[in-house]
Amino acid sequence: MSVTETAARKPTQPAPAPGKAIVTFKDAVNEFDNQLQAVKSQWAMALPPQIPSDKFRGVVITAVNLEPDLLKADRRSLLNACCQAAKDGLQPDKREGALVIFNTKEKRDGQDVWIKKVQWMPMVYGIIKKIRQSGEIAAVNAKIVYEAETRPPVGPKGLTLTDDRGRPLPPAFQYVIADGEERIEHHPMLWGDRGDMVLAYAYAKFKDGHTEYEPLTKADIDKIRSVSKSKDRGPWVDWYEEMAKKSAIRRLSKRLPLSAELHDQIQREDGPTEFDQLRDQARKTLIGKAAEQLGAPAKNGNGHSEVIEGEVEDVTDRHDPETGEVTDDVQQTEDAGEGVLADESSDEAEPAFARGKRLLALCTTDRDIADLRASISDELPEDQQQTWAIACDARQTEIRKPNGNGKKK
Repeated sequence: MSVTETAARKPTQPAPAPGKAIVTFKDAVNEFDNQLQAVKSQWAMALPPQIPSDKFRGVVITAVNLEPDLLKADRRSLLNACCQAAKDGLQPDKREGALVIFNTKEKRDGQDVWIKKVQWMPMVYGIIKKIRQSGEIAAVNAKIVYEAETRPPVGPKGLTLTDDRGRPLPPAFQYVIADGEERIEHHPMLWGDRGDMVLAYAYAKFKDGHTEYEPLTKADIDKIRSVSKSKDRGPWVDWYEEMAKKSAIRRLSKRLPLSAELHDQIQREDGPTEFDQLRDQARKTLIGKAAEQLGAPAKNGNGHSEVIEGEVEDVTDRHDPETGEVTDDVQQTEDAGEGVLADESSDEAEPAFARGKRLLALCTTDRDIADLRASISDELPEDQQQTWAIACDARQTEIRKPNGNGKKK
């Protein structure tokens, strides 16, 4: 049989429908790469000197190749996540951080729809890297402790091992508080049956020799996990121990002498939780009720008037979504409501974005910009969020310049 006859008998692929092009995964990657380079001015400027823009771009493309579902998610959220990684000075290589897909509910045409969005999530190594770069800490790390490490060691026949005086050897892990001083001694088991994980701990050694510790039991960790919107999927399922160590470091970092900007990066929530949504609804309700008492309707993020009805939700029992600590959100919510109401009444005819741009020019510190960014973002519609983020990043870059008119605090 001739080659021509053989080729003729081979099944052929169905022809594409008229006017419909076949898009391969390679084409989709190339399209995203072009989009990434089109917004290069937004992320390249934010990168630290030790991360060349071409290297960062290569890491992003590799991440997309390793997880094709990223290209099926909302494209704007993917680009925003990449820009946020660059701003944090970290790379999405699943070591320093990762691009994670979440299902997010949005209102479109008056209906709730679920959309896959991408969010930037710094990982343990990335957070440790940033803390070390701060120059204030000599050493910082987080470790996992397993069940067998909390029991006195035993020999091959199950007999308890003793020292030369016949005393049982101490467990491989010991957490001691004596005379107000904390101390952890840990000799990790590198082989054998370690059993299940029982706790995670983080430590930071200051340059003066003092060391701070933060241990979290598995119950503590699971409590933190329970208020995460990704508790049943994503990093809490795929990288549980990494998330446990991250939780310990985040709680410890509250006691470290870090800059306000670095604190914001470390404590930044990996995405809005149900607690955030409840707090936001409570804030809007407070604004609506205050506006009714003043005889004026409250305004939504689009600058249009709306009356928000409903009772003020009891927010007295609230916990930090990451640390599980009880927080006084009632006062914070009231303060936020009063602040927004004051802004609306004083700038009634001024749209939120225009007001933000005007106030942004008055910001002279990173903290000022971070506070204003969060405040205005709450009022802006989805299609203005990225433009507002770009404006804030540009102002932040401006005040960091040696001849800038700001000061970094």
